[in-house]
Amino acid sequence: ATNDFNKESQFRKLNAVKDDIKVGVLRNGAATTLDVKKLVVGDILILNAGDRVPTDGLLVEGSDVTCNESALTGESDDKKKTFRPSSDGESD
Repeated sequence: ATNDFNKESQFRKLNAVKDDIKVGVLRNGAATTLDVKKLVVGDILILNAGDRVPTDGLLVEGSDVTCNESALTGESDDKKKTFRPSSDGESD
């Protein structure tokens, strides 16, 4: 019983760490690192190669950006992402 309790305790700790995802954010002109649960509308994410994109958003700047959307769409091919301003100032 003690062994099961220890395993359960370790499992809970691992799950808590798994959900603790930090991302680079530009908020109010200052770069910082935040938990994804604290993101708000208007935050600009600073992503690097291999980062997970934790939310929907608009691509503001980047080159040769591709995303693996297989978890969302089931498609195994990476999707190229581009920045194209529309007539109202928003990107596509």
